[in-house]
Amino acid sequence: MCGLTTRPTSGPLTVEKHTGTPYIPKICGDARAASLVELATLAKAKAKTTRREPSKTPASRRWRITLLKATPAKFIGYVRAPDATSAIEMAVKDYKISHRLVDRLIATPEDE
Repeated sequence: MCGLTTRPTSGPLTVEKHTGTPYIPKICGDARAASLVELATLAKAKAKTTRREPSKTPASRRWRITLLKATPAKFIGYVRAPDATSAIEMAVKDYKISHRLVDRLIATPEDE
């Protein structure tokens, strides 16, 4: 049944390493060369449609927390939070910053 062979219409034939003979793929059964292209196209389309579901929780970013106290600003640390206000709130808790210095904290997003 596997008697149908295909040959490329243009370009050189690929050569098998162990025998040195040209590689000619065999197509078995009812398959045709065009159907192989269709299968590849369907596989690509399926790969594009199977996407991961977005998560329900907001994406967290890495924020750099800085205290504007004097001329050289003081680096406090990094926190992960979805937005700047929650990043400042987390920094107050994590780094035990006084509540009177909260208005001097800034959060800048870091590129990862």
